[in-house]
Amino acid sequence: MRHSVFAVAAAIGIVLAAPAAGAQEAMPPGSSVDSSLDMPFQDQAAYVDYMLGLRDEDPEMLRWRWQRAQALIGNGDLWSDRDIIAFLLNPREQFTLPQNQSRAYEHAFLD
Repeated sequence: MRHSVFAVAAAIGIVLAAPAAGAQEAMPPGSSVDSSLDMPFQDQAAYVDYMLGLRDEDPEMLRWRWQRAQALIGNGDLWSDRDIIAFLLNPREQFTLPQNQSRAYEHAFLD
């Protein structure tokens, strides 16, 4: 009896550990930091154009996100290219309350 329990548990573990077939293809564009390491984050206009090609986002929010990233870099809060790209890929305004969306990239706490 113990051997069958172990075999079932091992089979479940193997299934859970194996990546789903086609999982990489199912990822939305711009969702992987590794695949976006060629993002032009040094120049605001190039970044905004690049992101508009990946996703349907508000260009004004993209400009604010880029400006906030520059402030974080200047403060020493973002160090590596990977950190900068990860920040630039995440639409902070989508994680705020509706009344705070216009303030999503301010240097302040949001309620």
